[in-house]
Amino acid sequence: MVKLVWFIDRPEKDIEGFESWYQDEHVAIGMRQEHLTRFRISRSFYPQPPFVARLTGSDQPRAYRFSEGYWRSMDDIRRCYVSVHGRAALADGFINRTAPSTPRPPSPVLAMEEEIFPVARRLGFDLWTGRYGGELPCKLFGFVRLEEQAGAEFDRRYGALAKGASEDPDLRGHVRAATLDEVVRPGRAMRWPPEGAEHFDRSVEYYFDDRSGLDRFCGSEWMGEALALLGEFAVAQTWDAARIQEVFYTADGDQPLEDSWKAFYPS
Repeated sequence: MVKLVWFIDRPEKDIEGFESWYQDEHVAIGMRQEHLTRFRISRSFYPQPPFVARLTGSDQPRAYRFSEGYWRSMDDIRRCYVSVHGRAALADGFINRTAPSTPRPPSPVLAMEEEIFPVARRLGFDLWTGRYGGELPCKLFGFVRLEEQAGAEFDRRYGALAKGASEDPDLRGHVRAATLDEVVRPGRAMRWPPEGAEHFDRSVEYYFDDRSGLDRFCGSEWMGEALALLGEFAVAQTWDAARIQEVFYTADGDQPLEDSWKAFYPS
C-alpha cells in the first residue's frame, strides 16, 4: 500500500468559504479517483499544542490541512492521474481554485509506505456511520529529513524504540512512513514531489481519541526518547497536530470549523 500525502496551504482569506468548498465539493470529487482505496483528511489545530509550538517555534501549523490518499501501488497512482476522475480531482485542486497574492514555494507532496506498530487499543471506528469514535480524534505528524544514508539505521533504531510505546494508555495508532524514491507526473507541467518543495524522508504519526490524550503522550518519557533519537539522525524536522476524518465513497467532510481559526482571520 502506498499513500500520497499532500501539504495544503492555509487560504489567504475567506476560510469558511474554503472549508465549504473543500469539505462539500472537493472531497466528493477526490473520492472518485480511480483505484483509490482509502482517503483521510486532516485539519491542523490552531493554536498548535504546546509540544508542537515548542519544537517549531510557533503556535501556527506548518500546513493548514493534510490529505492522505491510499493506493495499492505506484502503478495504480500513475494510472489514476491519467484517468478521467484523477484529472478531475487535479483540476478541482486548491492550486487551481485560488492563486496567492504573494508567491509561495510549492508545498510538499510525498509518496510514502507505512509501517504500522502495535498499540494497546486502536482508535475506534464505526462502520455504520463511517466516522471515528472519541471526543476529537486527532493525530500528531512528525516529518523528518535525515542525514544522508541514515535511513536504514534510523528505521532499525526507531523500530526497536517503538515497542516501548505499545502499551501507552493514550496512544491509539502508531505509524512510521518512508518516502519512496519515486516521481509521479500527473501533467506536463506538474510533478510530485514538486520541484523546489521541502523534502522529508520519514514521517512518524501518532493517533489519539482527543487533545488531552495527545498532550499526555507528548509529555511522556517515551516521547522524550523519540525526540532524542530524531535529534541524532535528523537534519530538519517539523511537527503538526491535526483533527482527522476518514472519508468513504463520496461522503462530504464533516469537520466543523473551530472558533480559533475563524478568529485568526480579520473580519
